[in-house]
Amino acid sequence: MPDPGFEQLRQALFTRGISKTYTDRLIAELGEHYFDLEADRRAAGEAPPQAAAAARQALGSDTAIVMQVLARPQLRRWDPWVARLIGWAHGEAALLGPIAAPVIARWSASISLGVILTVGLLFALARAIAIGV
Repeated sequence: MPDPGFEQLRQALFTRGISKTYTDRLIAELGEHYFDLEADRRAAGEAPPQAAAAARQALGSDTAIVMQVLARPQLRRWDPWVARLIGWAHGEAALLGPIAAPVIARWSASISLGVILTVGLLFALARAIAIGV
């Protein structure tokens, strides 16, 4: 079966803060609809490339799908800025996929808090030594 090419749609939804659970379910449903539409077109006598193109077009553009999903704020994650930050900071974030982004965000936050705590303790130690307390 040909790939309907929903990976860009998946990335677009993820980077705009849509939850992974909903994104996966939406992509699965769109894939099912795509293959049904393609099968209907092929049964009507269209050639496979034309049937595939017509099925993809019938589902709508990625932009239209993203806009429909973004219109429902209950589907958003609490951390959409993390996905955008990771996508901006790492050109290879697309290679990591949407599954790795929350893990990277948690590790980044943990390491950042650890650095802040360590620097604060070192500053307090240096101050205590300088004052003579």
